[in-house]
Amino acid sequence: MLLSRLFPAAASGGRSRRQRLLSYHAHNTHARTPHLLALARGGQSVAVVSDAGTPGVSDPGAELVAAAVRSCVPVVPVPGACAAVAALVACGLDTSAWTFVGFLPTRRSERAKELGRLAAVSTTLVLYEAPHRVATTLAAMAEVPALRDRQLAVARELTKVHEEFRLFAGAGAAAEHYGACGKGVVKGEFVLVLGPPTGPGVGGGGPRSSWRSARRG
Repeated sequence: MLLSRLFPAAASGGRSRRQRLLSYHAHNTHARTPHLLALARGGQSVAVVSDAGTPGVSDPGAELVAAAVRSCVPVVPVPGACAAVAALVACGLDTSAWTFVGFLPTRRSERAKELGRLAAVSTTLVLYEAPHRVATTLAAMAEVPALRDRQLAVARELTKVHEEFRLFAGAGAAAEHYGACGKGVVKGEFVLVLGPPTGPGVGGGGPRSSWRSARRG
């Protein structure tokens, strides 16, 4: 769920008024967007805050930003944690050129079509996935000849206490590993980083390496 925090343009007597919280998600953008833009035009500051990741990256915040730009409402980015970049810079795969994919379609036929298109992309690929779909997505990747042998890093719970990275020789090994975990066992949001084509595969088996973050709560 995406939240919008509305701050008054000026505080009264040096004190902030109470902040209003409004939900903003895929099912209410049509109604909420005009309301939030009206608040911004009226002098209030609208802060878009996501409960996971960066607002506007694979979430409904992008729709609000696009509407604001079309309406000439200034948009000010506030840098913060981005799962795609965090996974990319720490996984050890090529970062010289990369393509952000986001979430794949959930329908099998549409997902297969998109993976077929991505097979022709020679840069490192960065994808997001939910825990209950990660094994299915990895298995679908393993069915695409041009993708199955590309090195694959799987990052989980980035920037959190239980942050984890696993580097696999290919999608097949990764699918086997997470498929064996069983439903409900795999938790946390995932980032999949698929390295560029490197010619012949680098071998099968389980994770080539894995590590947990040294973060502490």
